[in-house]
Amino acid sequence: MSEAQTIQVRVQVIDVQPSTLDLVLPAFLPVNDLVQRIARDAGLDSFTEDGRRRTFWLRARGRVMEPEETLSDLQIVAYETLHLLPEPPQASGVIEHRGAIPDIRPPEGGLRQGLALAWPLIWALLWGLVLTVERQWYATLIPGLTLGMLCVSMARRVVPFEGRDPKLLGASIGIGAILVPLALVPAIASGQGAGAVMAEASPGFVAAVLGAAIGWIAWWAPVEALPQAAEAHQDAATHGGSSEAAVACGLCGGGVEPAVRIFCPCGSGVAFHRGCFNARRAVAPESEGTCAFCGAAV
Repeated sequence: MSEAQTIQVRVQVIDVQPSTLDLVLPAFLPVNDLVQRIARDAGLDSFTEDGRRRTFWLRARGRVMEPEETLSDLQIVAYETLHLLPEPPQASGVIEHRGAIPDIRPPEGGLRQGLALAWPLIWALLWGLVLTVERQWYATLIPGLTLGMLCVSMARRVVPFEGRDPKLLGASIGIGAILVPLALVPAIASGQGAGAVMAEASPGFVAAVLGAAIGWIAWWAPVEALPQAAEAHQDAATHGGSSEAAVACGLCGGGVEPAVRIFCPCGSGVAFHRGCFNARRAVAPESEGTCAFCGAAV
């Protein structure tokens, strides 16, 4: 934290059009004043459509901060990530972006569907042929891991579970419980002994369960990329918006818009945010010969 009691943080705006801002914020301002300044820098409307003042919340360290708390109260460190939570419009409520990968299995053609169902069975038979001649770690772990992931792909096409549903993982492990023993049949049928084959191939059983878990997580939908309009909005918010905000605040270092600009009373010409100025005036110590706001000689 600098001598001006400011700290640089990254603020993620959780809104219909999300954005990310790198800001230098005063650590001594209470949250109910701080969120208004962050919202202004992010280009958010301060009022709802029905004329009410819009409410904003600031989330840090895993919880929503109280209105009178400050960043210094939570001992926020430099470059820490905070989240701004704006009040959603009454008319629309909360709008969520859908993931790029559908939750329900997509429709596919007959050939592709057939290959997806046949591949786990084919892989199990090929693994069984390998186990007749070799049962070292690379012949059990790697094929078992692959078979587990193929079982997830097969389960996605035979059961109506969504990608994040734990039932999909259970169905995949169930399919693996059928196909993994099938891979042991060629070695046992060749007279190598069921007990010896199962003991030497047991690492492959664990690898198949691990592969099913990895394949299940891989089906989870990723965060959808921001639309082009939102990216343009984010760039405008990050770079300060308009040229009128080019004057830097003498306390927090951020751009000061004319609507909230106030100059130092000592006549030095240094500009401040009105909120930063009022907060410093409340805690500024009395000093002779030096301005308590800009440090200039008076």
